[in-house]
Amino acid sequence: MTKRERKQQNLERHILRLGRRLRLLQELSDRFVRWRTGAVVAMLITAFIGFQFTEWLGWLMIVLGICVFIALARVHGRVKTSLAQFKLWQEIKRTHVARMQLDWTHIPAVDADIPDNHPFALDLDIVGQRSLHQLLDTSVTNVGSARLLNWLLTTTPDLDVTLHRRTVLQELIPLNAFRDRLKLSAAMVAGQNKGRWNSDGLV
Repeated sequence: MTKRERKQQNLERHILRLGRRLRLLQELSDRFVRWRTGAVVAMLITAFIGFQFTEWLGWLMIVLGICVFIALARVHGRVKTSLAQFKLWQEIKRTHVARMQLDWTHIPAVDADIPDNHPFALDLDIVGQRSLHQLLDTSVTNVGSARLLNWLLTTTPDLDVTLHRRTVLQELIPLNAFRDRLKLSAAMVAGQNKGRWNSDGLV
């Protein structure tokens, strides 16, 4: 088995583990929905009974019921956040597999302008759908995507600059967990797993 095949196999196993975790989190989230509904019903019933005895007892039941509901809602919110993170994490891993298999339908599309009269942008499939840019572009910002495209379309590359970039990239290649975490964090903040930040707003 080649190194590439082992890596793909590890990714697929990771996706399966994430799927199991997602199912558990979804079941827990569904239970919290029922518990929150039950808390509201219990509050109304106990408050009604309390008011039959004294007014302060009825209000006490309402206050206690609201406190229980808020506590459940806060914990449920954390569960939903974890659920969203695991969904994005699974999507990131699936995208890695899609890139390895050249499964273009599951590789995020890139919105890039095709330069006019460029000597090789279209002939060599550098830009556009099913292009080298789409295959390589894992950036989390619009500026990062544009910079990668600019590098790919350079007609007179500088050897020293290219060698420096290669050195930097070689340091980043083994840091796959760091890169995935960065992408996950960016997606959580952006609120979507396939979108990119507008870096102007970030700056």
